[in-house]
Amino acid sequence: MANFTDHLNSLADPSRYGPVGDPLARWGQLVRESNAAKAILEAGVANGKLVPLRDVATVSSGVVTRANAYFIVRELPFDGIPKRFRITKGDYPRVTVVMDGLETPHRLERAYLRRIAKGPESLASPTALRESDLRLVDVTESKEKLRELRHHDALLYLKRGETVPYKVSEDTLKGGIPAKRANIKNRRPYWYSLHVPVMTTARILVPEHMDRRFIATKVGATDDVVVIDTLYTVTPLQAEHADVINWSLNSLLVWYQLELRGRTQHGEGVLKVKIPDWRGLLVLNPASLSDEEKKELEDVFAPLSTAAPSEADEALALPERGVFDALVLERAGCEEAEACRLTFERELRAAMSERHERSESVADAKINRASEMKASASVDAYASRIAAALETFPDPRRSVPPDASVAAVPIAQPIEGEVTVGMDLFSAGDVFGGDTVIASTPDIHSAEFVRAVLLHDVDVISVDLPLEPGLRDVMAQWEGEVSDWNKAFHDAYETAVQMIADPRLREQVRLRALHMLHAQ
Repeated sequence: MANFTDHLNSLADPSRYGPVGDPLARWGQLVRESNAAKAILEAGVANGKLVPLRDVATVSSGVVTRANAYFIVRELPFDGIPKRFRITKGDYPRVTVVMDGLETPHRLERAYLRRIAKGPESLASPTALRESDLRLVDVTESKEKLRELRHHDALLYLKRGETVPYKVSEDTLKGGIPAKRANIKNRRPYWYSLHVPVMTTARILVPEHMDRRFIATKVGATDDVVVIDTLYTVTPLQAEHADVINWSLNSLLVWYQLELRGRTQHGEGVLKVKIPDWRGLLVLNPASLSDEEKKELEDVFAPLSTAAPSEADEALALPERGVFDALVLERAGCEEAEACRLTFERELRAAMSERHERSESVADAKINRASEMKASASVDAYASRIAAALETFPDPRRSVPPDASVAAVPIAQPIEGEVTVGMDLFSAGDVFGGDTVIASTPDIHSAEFVRAVLLHDVDVISVDLPLEPGLRDVMAQWEGEVSDWNKAFHDAYETAVQMIADPRLREQVRLRALHMLHAQ
């Protein structure tokens, strides 16, 4: 029989405790977990059918650039490349043109551009990523090596990162010249070194933030997509376990645990799941499954493997989803698989409902507290939310046919102040930067074209203006795009500011968002 000393010695044994900062259970999980669901999970662990994710995979964060406006760029399609760059179809496989966060185009070698997955919207299905024109500028060579290779475009872009301030936010940590920022300048061996990990096995991408949709996406070993900081990478310790882990992470078994382990820190019912939360999830133990059991799981998962993620309430009602989740729970050790499935479904729906009702219950308190918040921080935060949900203001240059006749309109001097178009008899056709005429065009339509281009590219020294009658068609198409964009902006704006009571603050948010989206 153990005495008091034996108990003390037991408490002193480090093996009695989990890793620091990596708990098997969260307080929210301990408080909210139902006894029935808890018993099922504990039984699965006891019989070796379930194991913590940490035992079969590593979970790591994505690449953190510290200057997204500089490092994350948008690749232009061949038809959208301005003629002044003189890129032919023969050049295009080797070099392209990208738009940085300041909406300035740059020529860049493809060798230094990487596909990225950024945010839950990049996860199209459990087995596919959504195509995107976003790219990561990842230069791994020294400047001496770039000169030796004659990669002058990359050198010019690095020079821009050392001389041009990138300020797209009021946050002081997100402004200034990238190479001189405190959290970038000490990188080794070069300030632009991002240290993108090299992946040689299949992996699963999972989001940090979720709302009503749960998704995990398996990426093949040959896919070199770079994961950005709003996603995590789950890398199996054994490559052959990737499918089993992916099935688990896309199952009701894990959805329920995510709901309990995550935290609602964003004030709107959004679930935030950090790396320790993911590592503590219980998943199917690949070692406990026979080849026949894996094949059966693969077959029932097939109808879901290519389906776009839908809200959990809708997904749980699908017959094929019910068959899959029941089989996962059966493999987890549930003898009455359908009854177990209903238990987890009921508990998940209740937990999700409670999470969203909780965020709505403090809505009035948020409104009352809004006046106490710093106006500049609030404006920037709300405006950034609007800007993140929309494409930038339509650029009329995208509507110009490649073979269109154009005339160069010179921009007389640097732009200072708001870009406007003259509307009276004497200034019709003039484009103003503040109170100064910076360009003169034949008519108002031409002036509107030039103004819209300058909103996107303030450093341009001339604008290729389409000649009539092509200009009329270009502007008609552009005006249609602007009309659709304005409607989308209005919807995003109304959604973002519904908690703001002060009309002056609402207007500041609107103007700031328009500026971020190059609409004024």
